[in-house]
Amino acid sequence: MKKNDYSILDLSVCRLLLLLWLLSTLGETASALARPVGVLVDYCFTTPDYAVLAETVGPNVNFTFHPLGATAGGNLAILYLREGPAGAYPGYTMTKNAAGDFTFSKAVAGGVVTSLYFTYEVGPGGPQRNTAATPHSYTVGTVCAVSSSNVPPTVSLTAPAASSVFAAPVTITLTANAADSDGSIAKVEFYQGTTLLGQDLTAPYAYTWTGVAGDAYSLTAKATDNGNASTTSVAVAILVQSPDGYCSTRPDYSYSAVTTGGNVAFTFHPRGATAGGNLAIVFIREGSIGAYPGYTMVKNAAGDFTFSKAIASGTVTSVYFTYEIGPGGAQQTSLTDPHIYTVGTSCRTATATATQPASLTTALSISPNPAPGRAVLTFAPGPASAFVATLYDLRGARVKTIATGTAEAGKALALPLGTEDLANGIYLVKLQTSYGVATARLVVSR
Repeated sequence: MKKNDYSILDLSVCRLLLLLWLLSTLGETASALARPVGVLVDYCFTTPDYAVLAETVGPNVNFTFHPLGATAGGNLAILYLREGPAGAYPGYTMTKNAAGDFTFSKAVAGGVVTSLYFTYEVGPGGPQRNTAATPHSYTVGTVCAVSSSNVPPTVSLTAPAASSVFAAPVTITLTANAADSDGSIAKVEFYQGTTLLGQDLTAPYAYTWTGVAGDAYSLTAKATDNGNASTTSVAVAILVQSPDGYCSTRPDYSYSAVTTGGNVAFTFHPRGATAGGNLAIVFIREGSIGAYPGYTMVKNAAGDFTFSKAIASGTVTSVYFTYEIGPGGAQQTSLTDPHIYTVGTSCRTATATATQPASLTTALSISPNPAPGRAVLTFAPGPASAFVATLYDLRGARVKTIATGTAEAGKALALPLGTEDLANGIYLVKLQTSYGVATARLVVSR
């Protein structure tokens, strides 16, 4: 082959390569123009503020946080990652790269279902936002990048209605409508805050949440389609009132919030091993975004801690505590699972609800009564029902929870009640069921 032949061949190859590049560029441009609004290629999740990519590479999962809109230019992104269906969300500060994205890598075992959310800055020096109420889910080892042609599904939580009020303990049915315009719905998940309650793979989408204790809750439904695109519904706030007036009861503590005039009085009541501790700090965020200033609470003679603050009526507050586990013990915090309280609402069950008959086939009784030592509470519900048995003194102050659980229809239940730690006197036993309240007087005499 002559030298000039090589030149002609090279020229032909260059022209062919240029043509192929032009066709590829036009194809990518057409694809971008046809891309549905709000869907970013090569990301697992897209929100108005950011897009997220999770990739498994060897033993590691690489997370990328890509700011969008007003969030672009911010200098902070923290990833909170829970490995498995339960447990805490440790936080990891992500590293900002030259492109303005934030990255973080962690070794996580294959097949583990992770739950993740972010705290991030909205623009340079701007306020911080947090997505704890609407976490994302990623299964290690899977490919979750959304195709450019996949339109995310739509979803709405249809029950319970926003601002619904229930009396604890209660069973609540969550229902949702979900649809996908270019495929099918793979699953609908139901969340309380960042906690996954359950999921439904087929329509009609529903989940029954049983034994719900007193607290304020934020409920959402998350729909995922067959292309792995997902959408989370608007959050629905509900209130479950408690007969003892506490806004929430957990193994370590109970807390109450009472609005009087323009002030909210917070009470932290230590329980179990927490009793006797000498420190409780309440952190209160007023509104849906912003910081959580902390306030040291004052310990009273009963061993409870109190703090009062003026907050505008109707404000939705988010509250958590840092507290000491017993005298001189380690400190614990409820930062990863804060409470919600709307100023002006009551956590105590309304009197009309609390005085309904408990629908018992065998009346609540206590034996022996007077009780010199241990006593036994006996009752049998009509319909099957969750229950809480609580002991109060004559001033109406809660002394302790005797027992909680679920009783079978018509089956007698005997609950032991130790009185060794009680002073001589008269007490009130209150039995709260799904149908109302029964009470009985207890006399302690030695």
